[in-house]
Amino acid sequence: MSTTNYPIGSPGRWEAYRAEERKEGDAMIAAAKPILATHAANGITEIVLRYDGEGDSGSIESIVFLNSNSKPRSPTLVEGTVEALRNEEPPEQSVDDHKELVGVVYALLERQDFDWINNDGGYGEIHIFPATGKATIEHNQRISDTEYSEHEENLFAED
Repeated sequence: MSTTNYPIGSPGRWEAYRAEERKEGDAMIAAAKPILATHAANGITEIVLRYDGEGDSGSIESIVFLNSNSKPRSPTLVEGTVEALRNEEPPEQSVDDHKELVGVVYALLERQDFDWINNDGGYGEIHIFPATGKATIEHNQRISDTEYSEHEENLFAED
C-alpha cells in the first residue's frame, strides 16, 4: 500500500504512511539479526547507542560496545575495530561504521509515541542486548514551559 493511493489530507494517508514505515523498520531489524548474533558470539553483551534530536532533525550520536567486563564511559565518535571488541575498555565506534544498527535505532524510535526530533525534541540511549535481541529505550523529552505573570503600576502616582 502506498501513500500515493491516498489524496493529501485523506483519512487513510497517515495510516498508510505509518504502515509503510513500520514495514521498512521491520526489514531493518530483520537485517540486523545476523549482525547481533555475530556480536554476541564475539562476547559483546550490550550495545549502547545515544541519540539526540530537536528543531526538525535528529541523529544517532554514538555507539559503544560493551563486553561482560566493561563499564560505560562517555562516548565520543572515534574509529574502532572488531578486534577491539574483546578489550576490557569499551571501544567507541563511529556511527558510520554501523549503519545496520543505526537503522534499527531509527526503526525503534519511529515506533514510539514520543516525538524526539520536532520542536524541543528529545534525547536518550537505546541499550541493545545481542544475545537476547532485547532493547531498552531510555528517553528524555525536552519540554518548553512558560509562566505568566501580570503586574500593575500606577504611572501617575507620586512617591
